Amino acid sequence: MADQEPSAPPPFRTLLVRTTVPILPSHADRKQVTTSRLLLRPLCQEDLPALYELRTQPEVMAWTKAGCIDASLAETQEKLSASLPPNDTKTHNFAICLKSTGQLIGKGGVHILCDDSGWSQLGYMLRKEAWGQGYASEFARAFVQAWGELERQEVETLVDPRTVVMREDGTAEECLIALTEAGNARSQGVLAKAGFEKLFTFEGINETKNSHVGGVIRLPVFRCLPRRMEQA
Repeated sequence: MADQEPSAPPPFRTLLVRTTVPILPSHADRKQVTTSRLLLRPLCQEDLPALYELRTQPEVMAWTKAGCIDASLAETQEKLSASLPPNDTKTHNFAICLKSTGQLIGKGGVHILCDDSGWSQLGYMLRKEAWGQGYASEFARAFVQAWGELERQEVETLVDPRTVVMREDGTAEECLIALTEAGNARSQGVLAKAGFEKLFTFEGINETKNSHVGGVIRLPVFRCLPRRMEQA
């Protein structure tokens, strides 16, 4: 996962808008989020073994940018460190745990604060044993709600005009973006249940190790408006 703002805006970001962005609390100040079945809590160093188990399940990693399992515990540590201090200013990820047992079954949150569209991007992964039970939708709805409730600041930023919803006062609605692969119907269904809508499909050359999508990668781009959901 890329976590840093590129040195120059991607070519898609051509529209300068005034909007809002969250003020991220420090790792120590992040609040836990609970649902009927899940506990979302900040990741910690002690999660490394469980995260390694997650990231060495081929079925899980097939749909990630890497496209393959982590080669070592050190590789998983690198991914975990991206969500821990001092990198907590660049991400807003949580451990997805069963509320009944505390077992870590996944990881999810905002892993890119400013992606190629100019907005924050949501991502998640769940252990294969947790698939098909509604946990992903439950996580996504809860995270979007919590994201919308964070304190905000106004900014001017370049965004992809295809993502923009303008208000009557001339400012742009804040967006939260999510990407899936074209063949990942399960994840697209999760996003729809969480209030996301499909905008367009990005096509580009696949430069990762992921082989099951071939030379061209097609990524449906989804958007939700977290502040509207928070006010609903």
